[in-house]
Amino acid sequence: MKLSNRFSPKVEQFWKSLGWWECLSNWNGKFCRKNHADCLHHIISPQSSGYIKGKHNESIYNSAPVNNWDCHIHKSMHIEKNERELLKEVKRILDLNGYEPDDNDKKFLEVYKDYYTFEVNHNIRNFNPVIKETFIDDNIRIIYNENTISVCCKSRDYLKNVAEKEFNLICTIIV
Repeated sequence: MKLSNRFSPKVEQFWKSLGWWECLSNWNGKFCRKNHADCLHHIISPQSSGYIKGKHNESIYNSAPVNNWDCHIHKSMHIEKNERELLKEVKRILDLNGYEPDDNDKKFLEVYKDYYTFEVNHNIRNFNPVIKETFIDDNIRIIYNENTISVCCKSRDYLKNVAEKEFNLICTIIV
């Protein structure tokens, strides 16, 4: 049986060029981080609940260096919370190392953009009972009703700073 949806040599070469051997397997809320990664695995795969078929799944943003036997086989990487954390960690690593996304990478980030969204909820009292949704820009969305306000943003740090400094809110971050 031949595996399908393999990563391109470009993806494999980028990780090799970093000299990256740190295992990014993520389960029980912690990354392995041992220096024993021996393969690349897809973060979002056909076993994932949010999987959308397409070539975009070959993106480097969907690749995770892991140790196949110790950290992948018999362990589930495909729990949505783990996938979200791993996608964000891979994006952070790629951004820090100056990776320039190609068209396929941009397509992947667009298709799975909800996986990169952070949300801050704050319960408030005596608020206008109208349900409303407001978009501040491409990155920030505010949804509110009679007792809850939700602010969604692609950057957790930016959103948390605005919520705490500008509105004196105590924030709960839902990832």
